[in-house]
Amino acid sequence: MEIKHKTPPNWEKVSRYIRSARCPLDLRWLLFNRKPDMLRHGCAIQVGRSVLVDHQRLMLFLEELSQRNEGLVPRH
Repeated sequence: MEIKHKTPPNWEKVSRYIRSARCPLDLRWLLFNRKPDMLRHGCAIQVGRSVLVDHQRLMLFLEELSQRNEGLVPRH
């Protein structure tokens, strides 16, 4: 699920990213349901208790989920 990224990441704290209103869905909900996948993909990183996200990588992650016809909530 890992994609090679060409541009350097622009990491932002989740709270700041949510305030920017660039995320097309509820990021806290997405992190609750997909955090391990997001960390593996590289669109989110955890530094201590803080989680940082990169907008471009997050959009690639959502696009990949869509291409695989996979829902936002993982199947258990």
